[in-house]
Amino acid sequence: MRSLFRLGKLVSFLLLIQILPAVAEEKAENKRPGQTIFADNKRASLKAMRSISKSLGVKCTHCHVKEGNKVKYEIDTPNKKIARAMKLGFVDRLVTAGESSIEYTHHDEATKVRAVLQIKGEEVGIYLTKIEGGKTTAEKRIALPAKGETLNCKTCHMGNVHIFEQAVKIH
Repeated sequence: MRSLFRLGKLVSFLLLIQILPAVAEEKAENKRPGQTIFADNKRASLKAMRSISKSLGVKCTHCHVKEGNKVKYEIDTPNKKIARAMKLGFVDRLVTAGESSIEYTHHDEATKVRAVLQIKGEEVGIYLTKIEGGKTTAEKRIALPAKGETLNCKTCHMGNVHIFEQAVKIH
């Protein structure tokens, strides 16, 4: 029974490997200023943005600028750039290549997060490593998405922007 469950996960990831890169590349190439990575479908974009906001445990203004009572979606912000890089570079590459990394600045310090996807063996999961100042500072193992679900923001963030707060700290 357990091996069938693992086989199901493997098949799901193999399907994602074939589909996601082409979709992500097409969306990135055709993006206009202010347009989301979810293209012109406003309803789908709002639904996806709500999901991302909930997955990170933040309000919309974490990434978007609000002037008066109106959100200015077209204004690019550092958090929007990180979100795009996480989706189009980090997550999609993790699914297709089995490992990925992203670098960003956090509290004026260069930070790198590296992920390795392990879908075979006893310890399946996503293995995350946080590297600050050239040194590994935290490690964390994330469970793979449930059968029928895809890898997305919620997989690792689970309602928290800072996912390494409950990780194994390495000094």
